[in-house]
Amino acid sequence: MLADLAIGDKIIRKADSGRLRESIQEISAQGYDVRVGAADGDSCGDDGAHDGSEPIKKNRYIVIAAVILTAVAAIAIIVVPAFRFVAMFTGTYDIDTVQFKLSDPATATSGADGGREPGIWINTNISHNLFPKTIESSKPYSIGIDKTDTSFTYSSVAFTKVQVTYDDGSVETNIPSLPMVIKAREHTSTNSVSGGQIVQTKMRLISGSIPDVITRDQSFTLELEGHFNLDDGSKVPFKIDQHYDVVIEQTKKPAQEVLQDK
Repeated sequence: MLADLAIGDKIIRKADSGRLRESIQEISAQGYDVRVGAADGDSCGDDGAHDGSEPIKKNRYIVIAAVILTAVAAIAIIVVPAFRFVAMFTGTYDIDTVQFKLSDPATATSGADGGREPGIWINTNISHNLFPKTIESSKPYSIGIDKTDTSFTYSSVAFTKVQVTYDDGSVETNIPSLPMVIKAREHTSTNSVSGGQIVQTKMRLISGSIPDVITRDQSFTLELEGHFNLDDGSKVPFKIDQHYDVVIEQTKKPAQEVLQDK
């Protein structure tokens, strides 16, 4: 190993290590200031100086870490969705669902204009789960409300009576405060017709729910009363009396059959 030996302001170039030690002892004894540094292109070995390899090693580790992180990200982006896709089509689902179907065609009356009662359906909160594979309903259930208005005259719907009577004669007590009002909102429906033409229809849509009013898996009669509020200040009353039969399904189905039913 070669090093620079400096005595005062004079530098002796490229002294070898053996001669360097002897020179330091002799010159220091004479009271001179002795400094030792690496010669150009050389390193100072174990004296605490660095030969430049340490930054290279650190950079190498950073590159390796980046490659590993990229590989992990690729696995998460490609492999995991692929696994989920395969899992959807394999195995068996546990089915535990409840649905309510109209016993007879709906019996409903409305005001003088007729046929203006809202559409009604029962939401039993059916959820599809992949891990574990289950399809299930969860109580309490809600009454879904839908009304399409292409005349742009309906501003809201108000319910003044909500009653659920189970077939055993008991009346549901979990009823929200009344009157309950659902306001209309503007909506644009987009449909494709023959020839590939796209048709957009603007309308008002009254959509919402009467939440958590059915707490049992039993057939029941639903009675609703209320009215639509129109832009001109008038009201269109309606009364609905419908019976629903409960349909409970508790079984197992292959994944392919479940997907076909969706």
